[in-house]
This record gives sequence, structure tokens and C-alpha cells, in this order.
Amino acid sequence: MVRVGIYQTAIALIVLSSSVPAHAGDLLPNATDLQAAYCLGAIQTWMESANNSKLATNDTVIKQIIDEIWSSKTRAEKRLKVYLVPRMAQLEISAISGAKNLGAIDANSTNLTKRHECIDSCMNQAKQFGDDSFKFLQTCTANCEGPTAIKLLACEDAVFLPF
Repeated sequence: MVRVGIYQTAIALIVLSSSVPAHAGDLLPNATDLQAAYCLGAIQTWMESANNSKLATNDTVIKQIIDEIWSSKTRAEKRLKVYLVPRMAQLEISAISGAKNLGAIDANSTNLTKRHECIDSCMNQAKQFGDDSFKFLQTCTANCEGPTAIKLLACEDAVFLPF
């Protein structure tokens, strides 16, 4: 009889402890949290790449196009941070960190030389589009990303965020 009581108590404690997090940082991130972290990693990687490309060129038109890209990525990065940073204290951090790292890896997933050649080609073609060069460049460079392009394109403007 005593054994049954001990087992019932042990099972009750296990059930209670598994349903209530030890502290706020143990909450599992939802799909939006993970996508925001993934996109933050990808966008920060793209921004670093754009900065490196800008430093490597003397062409003022290409620098202007890179500035437009930088501005767009900065806006998306800010939106992602506004969503994610306040939630970080509540969330289990390893999943968020893993998603962010995966975004950075995917952003760099293609052969870098091939990717840079493709982007350079897009930038040179974009010059002839004048005011529409930024839109052309977004479409053209999406083809430089390889099979992860669909996931990465969702990061462009972060429309999946609830605000």
C-alpha cells in the first residue's frame, strides 16, 4: 500500500514539474520566433556580404544599389529585433540560437565565388533599369541563392511577423 502511494506521488510530481517551466527562459519558441531568428541570421549575413561588396567596388552606381539593399535589410533587421528581443527572456535560447545560425548558414549556402559572380552580374544588369534597378536586383539575386531561396525570400520584408 505504501509503495502505491509513493509511486502515485512520484508520478504526480513528474507531471507537475514537466508542465510548469523552471523559469521563464524555458518556454519553447513558436514558429514565428524560430522564423524571426532564422531571418535575423540570414539578414545579418547578407548585410555583411553587401558591406564587403560595397568596399570592393569603385562603381558609384553599384554602391548606390548596395545602399538601397542595405536600407531595406536594415528595416527588416529592426522589425525582427523589435519582435524577438523582448521575447528572448522567456524563450529557451538554444532553439533560437540554432535557428539564427541556420539562417546564416543558408544565406551562405551557395558556393561563395559563384554567388558573388551571380550577384555582380545582376548588379551590372541592374544599371540599365534606372529607377527600377532595385526591384530587378531583388528578383535577379534571388536566383543566386540556390535551393534555399524560397525560405530566404520570406525574410526580405518579414511579413510573417504579427505586427
